[in-house]
Amino acid sequence: SGMMLSKYHKATLTQSEISTICLYYDMLDSKRTPTIHQHNEIVALCSAFCYCTLDIMTSHSPSANTQTTTDYSITEQHFNRFMNILLNDETIHHKVSAYAEKLCITPKYLNIICQKTVHQTPSELIEKEITLRATKLLHDNTLSIKQISQQLGFNNQSHFGSFIRRITGTSPQHIRKKL
Repeated sequence: SGMMLSKYHKATLTQSEISTICLYYDMLDSKRTPTIHQHNEIVALCSAFCYCTLDIMTSHSPSANTQTTTDYSITEQHFNRFMNILLNDETIHHKVSAYAEKLCITPKYLNIICQKTVHQTPSELIEKEITLRATKLLHDNTLSIKQISQQLGFNNQSHFGSFIRRITGTSPQHIRKKL
């Protein structure tokens, strides 16, 4: 997304901080064996590890005493992770809740983050990405409109057509003919 999370700086960690980071690493390393809940455990540990690391970085930051800096960094981190998932995952989800779940935050908090960062809702950002992907896929005449609608996660071609008409004011067929 082009946004920097924070300025990089070197810090000397305490033995306790080093031990904590090593503990998270060891816990993550121990989750290599597939289990029923392996994915959920890894997601939860990664999230906890990120927050722990962020706390350590913030405590060593020159502006560690200002709470707004910490809030901004966390907000920016969540927004960047959301945009990274939205723009780079092959599968696009239509519901904000799917992205919020991946980020281990609530949909309401994701909405606040997006509004604060780019003055748009996550739904608007998702719709823009779906529209961009649809337009690119409509360039490819080897794919049928039905295949495109399936690839973009629509239940059927009719829902895809309704979505495109609502967003662009025209049908997928008309967009394809214009190209």
